[in-house]
Amino acid sequence: MELVTLEEQHFKTACRKLAEKVQHMQFRPDVIIGICTAGVYVAEEMAKSYPDARVYSIRPLDNRPSSSRKWFAALFRMTPEWLLRKLRTFKETVRSTKKHTLSRKFEIPEEVKKLGKLNVLLVDDSVDGGSTLGSAAKRLTALNPDITLFTATIAVTRRCAICKPDVSLYRPGTLVRYPWSVDFKPGHKYPTPKF
Repeated sequence: MELVTLEEQHFKTACRKLAEKVQHMQFRPDVIIGICTAGVYVAEEMAKSYPDARVYSIRPLDNRPSSSRKWFAALFRMTPEWLLRKLRTFKETVRSTKKHTLSRKFEIPEEVKKLGKLNVLLVDDSVDGGSTLGSAAKRLTALNPDITLFTATIAVTRRCAICKPDVSLYRPGTLVRYPWSVDFKPGHKYPTPKF
């Protein structure tokens, strides 16, 4: 499994390249919806390529911030990079055994419940098992049967995800470390990612 690290400027480039892939598929969104939390960063960056699109966010109801996140971030800043790579790969191997369903519930703003006949781009940073993206797409189309929905993510971690986006920047099986990831080391010199 390949691990790619996107520093802030690379993250912005990744979002621009992802927007180009969406445009290449002949899709022009009227609305961009980011899945909280990280998908909102992607939506905001991609919206720069679609200045007329409205941007909203939806939040999984079971998405709770971890109280130990700051502690782990401090610990990981002192951990050698080779060990962080091994830990991330191990974590993904363990998570890949989890069963995924399309039953996650979301907090959805009222404006998103009545979109009508619009082109909607649903984005997230990465798809792991696919339950978040798949559940969000299912819920949005149930609320808005007339929308044309297109999905995009920067990465698809697992080849066997139950829901895959219409487009992604990296091929399945790629782990991406983002500037907000708990194992991201500010100031560390990461290799320049390939797009």
